[in-house]
Amino acid sequence: PASRPGYGTRYHQYGLPDLVPDPYYIQSSVYVQRVPMYNLRCAAEENCLSSSAYRSRDYDNRVLLRFPQRVKNQGTADFLPNRPRYSWEWHSCHQHYHSMDEFSHYELLDATTQRAVTFVTLRTTPTCQAVTYQHIKKQQRSAEIVLIKSWKPRRGLPSGGGK
Repeated sequence: PASRPGYGTRYHQYGLPDLVPDPYYIQSSVYVQRVPMYNLRCAAEENCLSSSAYRSRDYDNRVLLRFPQRVKNQGTADFLPNRPRYSWEWHSCHQHYHSMDEFSHYELLDATTQRAVTFVTLRTTPTCQAVTYQHIKKQQRSAEIVLIKSWKPRRGLPSGGGK
């Protein structure tokens, strides 16, 4: 595909992975959803919710900002998990292994001040679902991962709808 401004790097380090998130994919796919806490038990187990969610009851509703993640490895080497396979953690709630503690960080920024709205900071963890050995091969896109983060409904989005 043709190069897009702000997407990727021009120079590659030989023998290293170079992971580049696709911001255009996130922009075109983001949506807001109200979900009761009882449907978010697995997300809570994996620390995908804001700290205020852990004080909620099962029937309280949370407002989620949801979006998929697509990452391209445009480097000259595969991206591999940083932990050996024997140390991957099984998560029975989602029925998959975690091969690393964190994969990426996302922040929602106020459109006026460009400051992060810190209670929606997102940590993502890639999963191993139907893959026998999790990694992102050179020059390939990863599987898409749906990410969720909740915030307090009364606060809503920052002015301008966030960025």
